[in-house]
Amino acid sequence: MEEITEQDIQRYSQKRGSANATRLLSILGKDRQFLNAWESPVGKPLMDDLLKDAESLLEKIIQDEATLEEKAEFRVIRAWLTNVAGRINTYYKNLNTLKGAK
Repeated sequence: MEEITEQDIQRYSQKRGSANATRLLSILGKDRQFLNAWESPVGKPLMDDLLKDAESLLEKIIQDEATLEEKAEFRVIRAWLTNVAGRINTYYKNLNTLKGAK
């Protein structure tokens, strides 16, 4: 995980202003907590289980063997994983924004 340095914050603050830097750091802090949860001893197995479930359900759907309930379960898992991926992507996009301020 790439660390945020004091120089990163100073550069961003000089370029975008201290209020914007404060807001971005707040967002990064909240998203980092979210990422920490997924990297934890509880989060990793949970994510692995969800990915395995999604893969298994997708195979059933592709083979036209899935029940309506399984199709609905897949849609819920897919939406949930898409949300998680979006938050992770947002974190790294914001981190790159902060680090890229030159």
